[in-house]
Amino acid sequence: MEEKKKEKKPTIIYHNYPLLALANSPEQGELMQSSRHPSKEELLIISYLSAKGNYPHSGWQDSLEVAEMTDGMGSLLLIPKGQKNQNRLFGKEISEVQFHDADGMLVSVSLNIDQDGFLFELDVWREREAPQREKGHAF
Repeated sequence: MEEKKKEKKPTIIYHNYPLLALANSPEQGELMQSSRHPSKEELLIISYLSAKGNYPHSGWQDSLEVAEMTDGMGSLLLIPKGQKNQNRLFGKEISEVQFHDADGMLVSVSLNIDQDGFLFELDVWREREAPQREKGHAF
């Protein structure tokens, strides 16, 4: 019989809910290579939550990149200018908003910063584990 090799699992940090940690994670390279500029809708909700959370850094909108996370909910890794190849870890949540999406599901969206105070993650949680059929934010 063939022996199966054990795969090295990515480091996962728990803070009331699972988050993708970048340190020593094989996903880091994949996420970093597939980063892009945020859409208008993504910028809208990040701007709203950053203002609500009194995020102190200015000018982040022009240089922010995002990478889609593999949670199936629509969460985004946020990559400010100069932070792309850094080992970054969850610091804290600075703001949150809840609303019902187009499917009638309760959605919670949190804006998190890293250990150095830079934008880190837009964490999206839906009432049920089902991808949103129609994108859009109704908050």
